[in-house]
Amino acid sequence: MTVWIKKSLACLLLSAALIVAHTASAQTPPPTCNTINITTDIDNDDDGLIDICFLEDLDAIRYQLDGSGYRPSASAVTTSTGCPDTGCNGYELWRSLDFTNNAHYRDASANKARWTTTSTGGWSPIGEHDDPKRRFSGIFNGNGHTLSNLTIYSTANYIALFAALSSAGTITNIDLQDVNVRGHRRVGALVGRSYGTISTATVAGRFNGVYLVGGLVGVNDGDINNSRSSGVTSGKELFVGGLAGMNRNKGVISNSYSSGSVSGMGNHVGGLVGWHWGTTIANSSSTAQVNSMGNNVGGLVGVNNGPLSNSYSSGSVSGSESVGGLVGWNGQVPISNSYSSGSVSGTGRFVGGLVGGNSGGITGSYSSGSVNSTGDSIGGLVGWNFKGEITGSYS
Repeated sequence: MTVWIKKSLACLLLSAALIVAHTASAQTPPPTCNTINITTDIDNDDDGLIDICFLEDLDAIRYQLDGSGYRPSASAVTTSTGCPDTGCNGYELWRSLDFTNNAHYRDASANKARWTTTSTGGWSPIGEHDDPKRRFSGIFNGNGHTLSNLTIYSTANYIALFAALSSAGTITNIDLQDVNVRGHRRVGALVGRSYGTISTATVAGRFNGVYLVGGLVGVNDGDINNSRSSGVTSGKELFVGGLAGMNRNKGVISNSYSSGSVSGMGNHVGGLVGWHWGTTIANSSSTAQVNSMGNNVGGLVGVNNGPLSNSYSSGSVSGSESVGGLVGWNGQVPISNSYSSGSVSGTGRFVGGLVGGNSGGITGSYSSGSVNSTGDSIGGLVGWNFKGEITGSYS
């Protein structure tokens, strides 16, 4: 009996201790941007990603592009206080941030005007392209939060939130709204030129440049997946696309789409991509209206020199020569299981409901929109087929 009483008492004491511990834990709220002190702990949830609570924290990324520590200015000493034993390797948003909201600055009087005023250029892109060591090479996780009212007015190249993303870099789970970006070459909302991975990214706004202009990125040499852009994309010269101005080399675009309008005064303009000669475009679409005064204009891709599959476009398309509902000009590459449904019009030759001019293979694809042109070589499916093979396709 004595042994039983002792065991029961021990169990009661253990249960009471557990209840006290649980109560204490329950009464300790998780850290928030109101309680985080970046000077004493830069990674409050110990996931290896440095906490971003204010726009100044976002700006600090440019001083430590690999995400291994927090460095608030060029003259500051990098700190890794609070990083796990394995170290930090990137950044994460802890809340949505708006460039027009004073509460989202540590010092609005010092930074708000210069980051939002077009006369001063607005935000300065993070990193550089021409020096590979100055490309962003860490992880940037938006955690589903929104960055609003990003403004950049510049005549320089590589104009976006990030100037360049290295092959080791990743940007994910981020939403950019009410973007207003203007630059010269390689212009986009998120990245000027990307060699890395962009996943689950959304951008909306106005994107304007001269050459290599896209809604999400100016040029893609990496992997874009599950991402989308909407708004007004315009370029004065070549390579303009609703998502990317150009997809090249190792570039892969999948499960992504664009909407809004895309316009250009030159050649190679597409609803999703201006010029594609990357690895592939797959399972992607565009509903954007596409208009250009130049040649090689397509509802999805202006010039296609890479495999394209399981994709579609539905916006109206107008241009001069080599104009197509899906692709303006298709090189010696395959298009498969894809379609277009928007109206197509041109003022020159090679105008088609699906493809304007074709020298590649087209299989299992179709078009359903009207086709009009004042030039020669007009077709419901293909305007002009030059040694290309077309099977199982119709208009």
